[in-house]
Amino acid sequence: MALRFVAVVRKNLIPTVQFAIMENTVNAVREGATFTRDTAATFAPVDTGSFQASLYVNGPDDETDYPESVTAALDLNDRVNTVDEIRATDVDPKVPTVSHLGRKHHPHAIVASAVEHALYLEEGTVNMAPQPTFRPAALIGEHTFKELMMRVADGF
Repeated sequence: MALRFVAVVRKNLIPTVQFAIMENTVNAVREGATFTRDTAATFAPVDTGSFQASLYVNGPDDETDYPESVTAALDLNDRVNTVDEIRATDVDPKVPTVSHLGRKHHPHAIVASAVEHALYLEEGTVNMAPQPTFRPAALIGEHTFKELMMRVADGF
């Protein structure tokens, strides 16, 4: 005699779980990028403070604090050259733009600087040694982001 099992699905929670995972992932990306920006600010060399003030986050979901960062940098040094905003969606255009849930499949963000001399500080010049800001912040931010994503995974 064979045993029979019958399963009755009374409520499909898969879409709810998918949405919650996406929301938690977007929040982890946002929090990780903000943490990385704030960490970069601690490594930033300070002369006028314009470089430190110019650090911004773009993404996820096209969020940005670039305008505030440009204003803050110019308030500290009105002669600083600013650069156009780098958008996270422009850095990796292969990332799908919208999912069936109305959200980006792969939420992403970028941490950057709104001032031209950021590259010279990070890489150095023939007259100046490098003063890395983004590299050490990215290494620390990577660890934090992994912890945030572990929390997302542990939630389900």
